[in-house]
Amino acid sequence: EINLENNTIQGEIPREFGRLLRLEALFLSNNSLAGKIPANLSSRLTVLALPYNKNSLTGGIPPFLGNLSSLELLSLGANSFGGNIPDSLGQLKEWEALGIGGNNLSGTIPHSIYNLSFIEIFSVLVVLLRCTKFKTLLLI
Repeated sequence: EINLENNTIQGEIPREFGRLLRLEALFLSNNSLAGKIPANLSSRLTVLALPYNKNSLTGGIPPFLGNLSSLELLSLGANSFGGNIPDSLGQLKEWEALGIGGNNLSGTIPHSIYNLSFIEIFSVLVVLLRCTKFKTLLLI
């Protein structure tokens, strides 16, 4: 586990985190990070927390996150991600929480996410998203 929350870390997320093959949790909230999420993150990662205040991660939510088969919590809220929610996120069967609110997302919520049976918390700031399936959707 690496917890670097609430520091003044600037720049991009170091690609070197991807070389840490035993890394299971990465907490980088409340920094000044920019750029994109490195594609070489460990498949052992169970927690990836990059939300809030000063982080300004950009681009789309990377589809490769759906390949991190151990991922249980993904918190990407309050960044500058745009575009659609990748359908690949619905491939993760161990979800407990998915937080993507406070971004510039558009389109529809993928049907693959509707079928997640273990998800307990799904937070999304609905601006241009369309949702037809969830009975309860936490809007934050």
